[in-house]
Amino acid sequence: MKLRTFSNPRFLEQIGRGMLAQLLDQFAPEFARQGAVLPASSLDDDAYYSEVARLPQAPERFVEALHGIETMATERGRERLSQAIQAAQLEVSRDATHAEFATQVLLVQPELFAQQQEAARITGLTSFEYYGSVTPEDRSATFTPPAEATLQRMRADIDSWLAAHRDSEERVTDMEVFPHDGEWVFFIRRGDACRRLPVVEGQRVMMRQFRPARDLVAAYCPQRDELRLHGRSAREKQLIREVFGWRLFGDLRRFESRRAFTLEPLRALGPDALEAPVGSGIERVELRGLEVHREEEVHRVEKTDEHGAMVTVPDEGRLMRASFLIRFRGQRRARPVHLYAGNQLRMSRHCDATAVHRWLTERGFRTFNHGWTPMNTDVGGLWE
Repeated sequence: MKLRTFSNPRFLEQIGRGMLAQLLDQFAPEFARQGAVLPASSLDDDAYYSEVARLPQAPERFVEALHGIETMATERGRERLSQAIQAAQLEVSRDATHAEFATQVLLVQPELFAQQQEAARITGLTSFEYYGSVTPEDRSATFTPPAEATLQRMRADIDSWLAAHRDSEERVTDMEVFPHDGEWVFFIRRGDACRRLPVVEGQRVMMRQFRPARDLVAAYCPQRDELRLHGRSAREKQLIREVFGWRLFGDLRRFESRRAFTLEPLRALGPDALEAPVGSGIERVELRGLEVHREEEVHRVEKTDEHGAMVTVPDEGRLMRASFLIRFRGQRRARPVHLYAGNQLRMSRHCDATAVHRWLTERGFRTFNHGWTPMNTDVGGLWE
């Protein structure tokens, strides 16, 4: 029984019968091993797409491929794939729907497609915490990604911690690493807590227990000597910081700084702080909210009026959080972005994270400082 299926015949129409037939051919051996009967080519279009969508014994890799195509069958996904195939000097037909184009890339170069799909997932993440080095230096010319032996040690470190602190959870840690936009991105996947869900199996509704995978993301930027993390647990994120500091640099306290951002440019530059660099992918930035901490007013939030007038930035008090509306090139709606003085950045879905980083760097919102609280771990020999 498969918990994940693909049942959208309308999207399959966007792929087209030609591309879909090639995709089915690629997975034909797996269909045969599972005893699946593929739809007859004599069926009309509606029946054909419906039969493919309802295949009861579709291989998991085929289902994953369809979900991946659906993820990349957007304007932004197509742009990402186009840039990648141009850099790789691949020939792909441009006269195609987004879904056809994504399918072509998957068939021609599946590794490139998988890499761009993972990169798209990164830009779709909405919250990161940033940790810099005490004495950052540009390591663009010297940093190399860890060898497989080092990755194995990093996996073992995480598994050891999970064994001690998460006895009921799966401890098979998987880790992938690839370059993206000047960073080295590490996808860390491990089992989460068990869940029970009702599923339909034939004519029956049954409860099934399964353990979903959960992703942690760590991205190291050699130019800024900085690690940014997306995860759920504060203890897990601190563990990742220490694992990366120790295994990549031999320094448990490598990523100490929790002060990657400052809001002072809003005071120093005024309206100019909202100007995005030319070619950054940002058309407009509006300041819509500001949280100021004062002794007499611990939490004071100022917001723009209904006409979008700019928030007044006070001369006194600590600027703790700013809310922006950012309109990205090619998007009709402006997207909210929340920046915290310290090390946290939150974005809504569909934000262009790369464009946001460029704007923050250009206007001086990026900074580094000290501050680190060591983790009290009782995993014996974890850092040996």
